[in-house]
Amino acid sequence: MAFERYMGGRRGRGPNPEMSIYANGMLMLNAVAVQRWFASSSHVSLWYDSETRQIGLKSAPVTEDGVYRLRRQEGRRYLDGKAFLQHFHISHAVTRRFRARVDGEMVLIQLEGGNLGYSHAFSDESNSVQVPYDGVEGEGGRYEVRGKCETVPDRRSR
Repeated sequence: MAFERYMGGRRGRGPNPEMSIYANGMLMLNAVAVQRWFASSSHVSLWYDSETRQIGLKSAPVTEDGVYRLRRQEGRRYLDGKAFLQHFHISHAVTRRFRARVDGEMVLIQLEGGNLGYSHAFSDESNSVQVPYDGVEGEGGRYEVRGKCETVPDRRSR
């Protein structure tokens, strides 16, 4: 049997624009999204449509009130969106990744049914997550989980 060389790139460098919501509240745009829509942007405004459950980002001047600075990391851009996520009760208990698309001047991600992947086993239907014992912190020190799984204690309770 002969060896075959793998020529794939690093994870996250696919051809599609994506945005991730990290468990710590960071919103991260991949390099494709940055190149297409935010290459010359230093700040964005954040928007939320509760009916369609979509998050929107729009380039904004630094002088505008309520804007977020886009920080750089290896071709990607991120911002601290924890207050935004909490204000609109958007779950960020686990890291999730979404396909991004443009609509007019706004870049959108669809929260409902638009998730491309989780960092842990997560269910949109029950808003529950199965995490390892040393996983993310939860309200009251516990997370509700589905099926045969049991609730797991928060690491603060050790």
